Amino acid sequence: MTFPRMPGTKNIPAVLLIAWMVFYSVPAWADTVEFDEGNILRGKVAASKKGKLTFSTDYAEKTEIPFEKIQKIETDEPVTLKLTNDSILTGKLTTLEDGRPAVILEPMGESVPFQWAQVKTINEPPSHWTGHLAIGGTVQTGNVDRASVSAAFDARRNWQHDRFQFRFLHNYAEQDGT
Repeated sequence: MTFPRMPGTKNIPAVLLIAWMVFYSVPAWADTVEFDEGNILRGKVAASKKGKLTFSTDYAEKTEIPFEKIQKIETDEPVTLKLTNDSILTGKLTTLEDGRPAVILEPMGESVPFQWAQVKTINEPPSHWTGHLAIGGTVQTGNVDRASVSAAFDARRNWQHDRFQFRFLHNYAEQDGT
């Protein structure tokens, strides 16, 4: 027994299947690191410190990979490399045909090769301000009436080679009576 179909409904299962595949599939793009043994790790380049790349994945804790173990690397989003001479390169990481790592500079698209030994940091967190604020006051009454107010402020910012600090302190007091 066959059921009559409404006109234009024969493609609905195919459309639903394609929509399900688009919305519920895991994205294939991710940063990849290939090791000298041929193993491949997919995830996100997080940072680097002391000759090791910090790589995070959805299925494991952050992993530190020594630079000398990296055979190939590709990133899908730009990273910021700070080199030992304090120059900064921003772009996607890639591996050239000769095996050297390189940064594809944005927005020019030019590949700049580098050596892992030249890398000081990757995605170094920016320096930030720290500080304190204090406000106080007292009121005393009796034979002598006394009121005082004080305010203090301290701000500090550290860079690699410099430090800036600012402090402010103000006290004010009044006294009436003997």
